[in-house]
Amino acid sequence: MYPAIPDFNFIGFIPDDDLRFQANCTVEELLDLAPYGAIAVSLLEKSEDTYRCSIEIYSHHGPFTASSSSPSPKEALETVLGLLAPRLKRWNEVKAQSRVLRKRILGPLAC
Repeated sequence: MYPAIPDFNFIGFIPDDDLRFQANCTVEELLDLAPYGAIAVSLLEKSEDTYRCSIEIYSHHGPFTASSSSPSPKEALETVLGLLAPRLKRWNEVKAQSRVLRKRILGPLAC
């Protein structure tokens, strides 16, 4: 768990407790997959009949960002989760593969 996960920023509407909880859990889930020390900037904005969600995760391995628009705030949020989670999982797979390769090359000296 992260000690200081920033709250989701909601613009143009006041979310109910369920949406606020789901949004903050989504960021927490993505940060669990992100590189160590990553930070997130998250926004859910209502504009007329559309909700726009964007989550940006910044780390020393680069940014991971996604955004989506939908008539439903939960759908916009779920779409962004569906876009970012696979990218972060792929980053973890590549990291694990490079760790294995490094151990094969360097032997017991590898970190």
